Amino acid sequence: MPDRLLHHFLRQPGQQTATIDLDGTAWSFDDVLGRALTIARRLRVRGGTAGRVVLLRSEPGPLFGVADLAVLVAGGVPAVLPDLTHEQLTAVWRVVDPSAVIDTTGQDRSLLDDEASRTGTVLHRVDEANCRPAGTPVEWRAVARRWAEARREPAATVVFTSGTTGAPRAVVLNETALVRGVRAWTAQWTARPTRTLSYLPISHIAQRLMGHTLMCLYGTTVVASTPGRAADDLVAYRPDTLLGVPHLWARLASASAQNDEAGQLLCAALAGVTTAVNGAAALDRAVAAELQRRTGIRIADAYGATETTVPAFHQPDAALLGLGRPVGVQHRLTDEGELLLRGPNLAAGYVDRWPRLRPVTGRHGWLPTGDLIRAADDGTLHPVGRRASAFKTSRGEMISPEPVEAHLLTHPAVIAACLLGHSLPRAVALVCAPDTATWIPAHVAALQRELHDSAEAARRRGDVPWSDLAAVHVLPDSWADLGLVTSTGKPRRREIHNHYRHLLTLPESAHAPA
Repeated sequence: MPDRLLHHFLRQPGQQTATIDLDGTAWSFDDVLGRALTIARRLRVRGGTAGRVVLLRSEPGPLFGVADLAVLVAGGVPAVLPDLTHEQLTAVWRVVDPSAVIDTTGQDRSLLDDEASRTGTVLHRVDEANCRPAGTPVEWRAVARRWAEARREPAATVVFTSGTTGAPRAVVLNETALVRGVRAWTAQWTARPTRTLSYLPISHIAQRLMGHTLMCLYGTTVVASTPGRAADDLVAYRPDTLLGVPHLWARLASASAQNDEAGQLLCAALAGVTTAVNGAAALDRAVAAELQRRTGIRIADAYGATETTVPAFHQPDAALLGLGRPVGVQHRLTDEGELLLRGPNLAAGYVDRWPRLRPVTGRHGWLPTGDLIRAADDGTLHPVGRRASAFKTSRGEMISPEPVEAHLLTHPAVIAACLLGHSLPRAVALVCAPDTATWIPAHVAALQRELHDSAEAARRRGDVPWSDLAAVHVLPDSWADLGLVTSTGKPRRREIHNHYRHLLTLPESAHAPA
């Protein structure tokens, strides 16, 4: 019998809290199951769900768990939509050919509604009131077990890549690989996860793993949150497990340093986190070390990609150099330094046109990660940057932008960063700092100098590689609103370059630092 998420979910105690909504309402496993069956019945009545993709538009919270489980119970494959342009949504729709759409957001008409109408796809709007179940938990579990046994589709979900270099790809993750991979990864942790925050977009694989999947496998309580209230919810709910991205860790480091009651409460909450994981992008080692010194929290670094299903490397201490130890994968480097991975938990494939897939691997089962890696003499693997984002200046310098961007993100005012320099004399850093919209020009200029000097000091210390950084431009624009970053804050470099082209002009005589 394949290892199924549904089977694990049904083993959890019915009255135990599965998830907590933004308003503080606790939903038990039975609450989630009963509502999931209500939606699954609607999907089954319509027909055509088994073995087909169902698109979800949802946010962190109980209704996401309801919708995702409903699709699995009905025999389908859930796929959470990230924020997409009209062209991207049309391309995704054509590829996955959804049988239905579930929207739990309660938002007004959107591009999703228009595309569903154009293609004749059924759209189910789900809220807490319209999915309340009839019957009893005993009856719900009997039906769910029967339907789970009848499920034949091996795929657990379709995840869309971030689309930093164009249209997102639809990546299929199999249930068996997902369950096996999460077990192998969590075996590296020091404690079983009992409570976690879910504040990132659930379209991102890391948030799915660290929230919904932990809930199904281990009975972990998932507390819905948002990036803006994550620090407050840390104090209020005291999770023992926490996924973070570099900007959040920088904000927590800054907030916990405040010598007031709020800072002390946050320090105490962070001290109670037994499993802290950094994902989505590289974390500056200084931030990890500072948080550990102040609160005792030790942040682990997780290296992976959507195509690896789960993290492929686990670094127990993000304050240390290197990717850490491999988790269920073989690895090797090409002559150019690109990391290749092979293992049983890799994604099933990219969707060409559902259900037709093409493999994510090349010859002999190796997955090209696109990441450039340097192997130290002791065998430690050190990330250099993304192959696709590396650029050469007009002076012939080859530069990987990610280390400098990670350093710039350590400043609490910086939401996102992008280093550009292709065919320029020297590199230019653009940073998104919406809080500066109300600052006077002199204060913005001071922040630009501070960020530039900090990056140069880090270079001289050897914390970041040579970047030939000429200038830092602080921008008050919301890159998320402009579509210049992905759902997890990764820069869409081409769009940023085009939007701020006027800031990327440097004289050839621009001098280089010593």
